[in-house]
Amino acid sequence: MALTPRLEIRQSQSLVMTPQMQQAVKLLAMSNLELSEFVAAQAERNPLLEIEQRPPPAIPIRRGAAGGGDTDALLSVAEDISLWQHLHAQIGAMRLSPELADMAALIADELEDDGYLRVPLEEVAQRHRLSSRDAIQALAAVQACEPTGVGARSLQECLALQLRERDRLDPAMQALLANLKLAATGRMAQLESLCGVDAADIADMLAELRGLDPRPGARFQVAPAQIAVPDVFVHRTGSGGLAVELNTETLPRVLVNNVYAAGLAGRNAEARAFVAECRTSASWLVRSLEQRARTILKVATEIVRHQERFFDG
Repeated sequence: MALTPRLEIRQSQSLVMTPQMQQAVKLLAMSNLELSEFVAAQAERNPLLEIEQRPPPAIPIRRGAAGGGDTDALLSVAEDISLWQHLHAQIGAMRLSPELADMAALIADELEDDGYLRVPLEEVAQRHRLSSRDAIQALAAVQACEPTGVGARSLQECLALQLRERDRLDPAMQALLANLKLAATGRMAQLESLCGVDAADIADMLAELRGLDPRPGARFQVAPAQIAVPDVFVHRTGSGGLAVELNTETLPRVLVNNVYAAGLAGRNAEARAFVAECRTSASWLVRSLEQRARTILKVATEIVRHQERFFDG
């Protein structure tokens, strides 16, 4: 739980916030994970700061009573299927000879994350010792897979594969695909002449192209799931009330290395000034972290006190 205090100031009053006060407010608005990143950055600039390393917090998994089979929602997240797994499954289901299926799988493995084959087909054929004819047939098998457009070697080919599936790859559309640069530069009159259509038709054709998927493999690029780590815990006490406690496992514990400071301070005036500045900054950070923890705990406790019925439900 991360909360930012709301300051209400009357017009007759004025409030001047020092840079340290402003930074303290920013610390209060950070989650524990964001705070850890901030403290780590401070420790890199301040040699007197030491961060106590803690093991990552354990995430409890609650299981149901019926034989332990009603598991936490996190356990129900299925493993995402990659683009290559998806293509290999389809190739295996095609009526291909075992040799051609193996070659198609090799081509599929050469695709990039967005589904394009950007390595020249001739280079792929030479690397895997395929004839040009076999490589072309294997690529055709890959391009027959879903999502339509995978295995394309250019944007034009990717769009053409999708238009062909819709039975919309007529000569006018082929001319448009071959001259997309004209559309990008606004040379519509020349484009109309090359496609043999009028301005209205060109507008409709361009709208149809915009409805296609220029990166068909990108839908398989799934970002890793981010697990939210709580800043505070709320639990029921033995007496029936609600208790609030900080999640200290995710709070960074900062120490000031006074031994290191004493060693530096004994050198010269410049070193003493540097140590004094670092010690002041480190002490402020330690106090701010303690104050932040107290404030969050007080605010969370007050929220729970006012919203106990919500937690019951």
